[in-house]
This record gives sequence, C-alpha cells and structure tokens, in this order.
Amino acid sequence: MFEFRKDIFTTRVARRLILTLAIVAVVPVLILAVLSLRAVGDQLRGQSEARMGQVAKAAGMALAERLQLLDAKLRIVAQGSQDASSPASAMDGFSAVLRGDQEPTPTLSSADSAHLAGGSSLLRRDDDGLLLGVLENDETLWGRLDPPFLWSTSEVYADLGTLAFFCVLDAASRPLHCDSPLGETMADSFSGMEEGLTRASFEWEARDREYLGAYWQLFLEPGFRADSWTVLVGEDRDVALQAMDTFRLNLPLALVVGLAIVLLLANVQVRRTTEPLEELQKGTQRVADRRFDTRVEIHSSDEFEELGQAFNEMSDRLGLQFRQLEAAREIDRAVLSSLEPTQIIQSLLSHFGQVVPCEELGVLILDESQEATLHRANSPEAPRKVDLDPATRNLLVRHGRDVVTRPTHDLSRSLHLSGPGPDGRHSLILPMTVQQELRGAMVAQRDEPFQEKEMERARQIADQAGVALSGAWLVSDLKEMSWGTLRALAGAIDAKSPWTGGHSARVARLAVALGRRLGLSDHDMDILERGSLLHDVGKIGIPEEILNKAGKLDEATMDIMRQHVTIGVRILEPIEAFRPMLPLVLRHHERWNGTGYPDGLTGPETHPLARILAVADAYDALISPRPYRGPLPVDTVMDYMEREAGEAFDPDVVAALVGVIHDGEEDFAPRASAVTADAALQVDAGEEREASVAGAEDAST
Repeated sequence: MFEFRKDIFTTRVARRLILTLAIVAVVPVLILAVLSLRAVGDQLRGQSEARMGQVAKAAGMALAERLQLLDAKLRIVAQGSQDASSPASAMDGFSAVLRGDQEPTPTLSSADSAHLAGGSSLLRRDDDGLLLGVLENDETLWGRLDPPFLWSTSEVYADLGTLAFFCVLDAASRPLHCDSPLGETMADSFSGMEEGLTRASFEWEARDREYLGAYWQLFLEPGFRADSWTVLVGEDRDVALQAMDTFRLNLPLALVVGLAIVLLLANVQVRRTTEPLEELQKGTQRVADRRFDTRVEIHSSDEFEELGQAFNEMSDRLGLQFRQLEAAREIDRAVLSSLEPTQIIQSLLSHFGQVVPCEELGVLILDESQEATLHRANSPEAPRKVDLDPATRNLLVRHGRDVVTRPTHDLSRSLHLSGPGPDGRHSLILPMTVQQELRGAMVAQRDEPFQEKEMERARQIADQAGVALSGAWLVSDLKEMSWGTLRALAGAIDAKSPWTGGHSARVARLAVALGRRLGLSDHDMDILERGSLLHDVGKIGIPEEILNKAGKLDEATMDIMRQHVTIGVRILEPIEAFRPMLPLVLRHHERWNGTGYPDGLTGPETHPLARILAVADAYDALISPRPYRGPLPVDTVMDYMEREAGEAFDPDVVAALVGVIHDGEEDFAPRASAVTADAALQVDAGEEREASVAGAEDAST
C-alpha cells in the first residue's frame, strides 16, 4: 500500500530534489496558470465584446429594415389616396398619417424638398415622436411612427436574456428608445462613439457595478436625410464573464489536484532515491562500527542496486582485511604482552581461521633438540609429538614459503594429516624458519582449494608468527641466561664461605613460596626472587676471617659485617636492570621494631618485599649449620620466628611462613653440616652466638 512519508524532507538530498522539482515543475505550472488565467480572461472578454457588437449590429440592421418597411407602407398609403384598392393593413406601424396641408407638419427646407423630390424619404423627430415623410403625386405625406412596432424587431435581436439594457440614441446621444432605466442612465453618460468607428466596445460603471457595452452606428443620411442613430447594448460584467469566474474557481482546484498528484509521484521518486541512500548511509555507519557482516538490501532495479551490491562486496573485503589485521594485532599483543611461545601459538590457533577459513588448523613447533610438537585448534587433546624424519624436515626447508598438498603427498603423511572425502582435504603447509633454520610450520586444511590471495594472507601471518616466535624464543633464552647469571653470581657469593653454600638459592626459593602465599603479582614475585638471589652480594667485600669466625663477633667486626648491605647496593647500582632489587639488598636486615640496620626503620617504613626477604633469610640461617653451631631444629626455629613476630619480623610474613612450613609445600628442613668435625664441636661458641641472635643480632651474620 502506498504510504506518504513526511520524513523524506529531513534529508538534504530529498530537500534538494523537492526544491529542484518545485523549480522545474511547480513554478512553471504556476506561471502558466497565471498566464492562462489572463489569456482566458482576455479571450472571454473579447468574446463577450464581440457578441455584444454582433447584437448591436443585428439590432441596428433590424431597425433599418423596419424603417424601410415603414417607408414602403407609407408610400402604399400615399398611393391609396388615389387607389381605393390599397389594403387597410398598410396603416400598421403608424399611429397617425398627416398630409401636407394638415397641421402640424414639419417645415421643409429647400434641401428637404429636393430630397423628397428625388424619391427619398425624410425622418424627423418632434416632441411627439418620430415622423416619416414621403412625396407621392406631388403631395407630401407624413406618418407618425408607432414606437412598439418600430422597436419590436430590434428588441427581438437584443433579447439574449443576459443584456442589462438596449437603447437607441440620436446624434445628440438622446435616447430614442431604452428598454430599461439603466439604459437611460447609460444614454445620459454616453459621450458618443469615436470618430471614424461604426462600432466599438466600452466599459461602464453604474450602481456600484461594472458593465460591458457595445454600440453600432446606423447611418440614415442617404435614405432619410437624418443624422445617424446609435444602437447601444450592455450587460453586467459578472454575467458576461461568468465563465471566467468559473474558470478562476476551477483553476486553483485543478492546480491543487495536479500538484497533489505531482507531489505523490515526487514522493515515490524521492523515496526511490533517498531510501537507497539512507540504506547506504546506515551500511556505512555499520562498517564504521566494524559490523562487516551486515548487508545493504537495495531492490531498486537501477544503479542504486548495483551500488548496493558493490558496497556489500567492499564491506566483505574490508571485513576480511580487518580480520586479518585483527589477527595480526592479536599476535602482536601476544608477543608484546607475554613473550611466551605458548600464548603466541594459542593466538595463532584462535585467530588464523578468521583470516583464512579452514576446517582444521595446527601449529608444528620444533624445539632446540628438533623434536616436533603439533598443536591443534579446537582440540581437547594435548599437543602431541610428531615423528618428523630428516627427509620431511628437508622437504619443508626446501619448499621454504608455502606448500599446497593433499594427504597422499609424502609431506602430508609425515605430518599425519587426514580428512574426509575420498581424496582427503586440501592442505596448506607454511614452514617457519629462523635464520635458515626450520623452527616450525603452520598447517591448515579444508575441503575447498586455497586461493592465491588466501595463501598470500596466510603467508603474512606465518611470517609474522615466525618472527614473533623467534623473538619469544630469544627472550626466553635471554631470560634463562639472565637467571643463570644470577644463580652463578649467587653461587659465587655463597662459595666465599663453606658455611653459606646454596644459602641465596634456598632463601630465594622460600621467599617465592612466601610471596605466592601472600598473593604477590608476577612483577613483584620476579623482583623478590632476583633480589633474594642477590641480597648477600655485598659479602664479597667482607673479609673471609670475619665470615668464618667461630666465635662471637665483637662490636668492631659486627660493624664491618653490617656494611655488606651498603656494599651490595654500590655493586648493583650502576646496573639498570638491578635497580628494582636495591631496596631488598639494602633493607633485608631492617627489623619491625627498629632494631635492624642500616637505618633502623620500623614497621611499614621498611620495604614490603624486604620484610619477606628478612623472614626467609633468618629462617634459612637458623636451620643451616654455622662455624659456631650445627643446624637448629625446625620446631626451635619456628618457635623463635613466631616469638619475634611483631618484634623483629612482619607478623603477616611470619604467618605466611607458618603456613608454608605447616602445609609442607616444599622441603625447607635443616641442611646437614658441611663443616669439619672440629668445627662441629664448637657448640658452646654457637650457643653463645645464638644468644646474640636472640638479642637482635642477625643469625645470618
């Protein structure tokens, strides 16, 4: 059903089309209507004037014929005076007949007499009416004309039913006859005809109304030696132009109907133009909102429909390119966020299918020992080992870029690829090499053949994945090298004294367990572990005789021992990567109650990671053998640690230590003594040193 939409005028295109339509259609129609109205008015006016001119002429001609008839009758009457056989009807049209010797009769001039003698008639007007005179048998006969008879035929011609008046005027514009008072008024104001015109039209206003009139001149001089008469007719202008009023009334209605039809048709055409544009605009907005799967539906059977199809194709291509960029971005994000090969592989498995549709997807990874592991997308199975023989490996290296195969291919069989169908699925294998060394391959399978453009996009993803994995492996190698360096440095520190061998590694392991118990972030856990390995690096600057002294340290040697924290900071400070660990090296001997060193900080003033390291360091020192004592039992150490909670140590960290030791997550039992038998006998000296520990002297010194 047709529906007129008002909202089409809300768009700029629709308003421009409507304005154009108004300029090229409505405005010319209005101009034509005005011109037509004027032309029709002029034509109707001309027709009315011509009609009244014809009426005036017909009435004048009828009047001339009646005068000739009366002239003939009068001559018959004149002859009847000699001929007794003259009919009595010859007197019709005359009210009286006067002979020349009867009174009163008009006085004749010599010219009048000569006119009569020439066989013509005379027409005169006196106070009683009109007289017609003829000369017969040397006798002048006058007949007084009967007005009803004289004007009757003219009134018949002038009786149109619409005329307002009919008058006959003499040469002085005096009424000879008027059929209405309006005509007499018109006769009084009639100024006469224009010179040289026998008939003409005019306008006249009387009684607050307008009239159209016409006159015709009746020449009487040749036949009746009289001045010309003027036959005058007129009618109401509204009556004369009644058709014009009807036209004026119907024309706007016709224009309105015509404009309504034009507007309805314009609405249809504008909708056929604006609706596709609106649909394209909405489609563009959806594309801007990254909704590439929505379609633009245009069924106009014209160029708009072709434009809609082209728009949908463009949207599909943009969607494909966007998914490719999104997949690449996800791979980049995986590389930049974690640098973990497993996350990069998972990102490939999750996003590659959005770029190149496939039924099966796998990533083949070769480790440093050249063992191959195949990771599959959407598979509940764990990654499985693949026996990649040297021939298959050489085949992948030889192809280098990409290989399209079927399962019957040697390479497909080697990778254990299979699929439905008698000939199996098409396989796209993309080797990934790093510095000419094969490190893996991407494997995609589907029933349909792979197109050239899809292979190009897949190759781009594979190259990016190869670079990402190469970077991740490199970072992993560097990270492992970094940890190896830290462990070697910690071992070198601990090796300075036979009593502290493995101490830094054990403290780091316990500190990590405590940090995990306390819910530290991965970033803080990394700093804690590295700082724990390096916390005693300053002991490199402490003399070995102090480190290995079997008795109680005096105040002087204790001051030297306490310098190892500041020495450690000076050693590590120039290295940018070690700066986050400096607070742990400097503050791990601060105590909760402010009795620690180097600055005697109390409670929360100390670094939170340093407080964890302090507990792990003290615990390992107490359960490990020293030159002045053997290892202490765990129960003894735990009693001491709980007793010092809130005094020497952070109570929350001690609580975490209790949980770790109680749950037995790892083995943190006392270590066997590695010292000589003579040193092991120095228990009394050890007890004396342990007493100093209880007095806030650190057991780890």
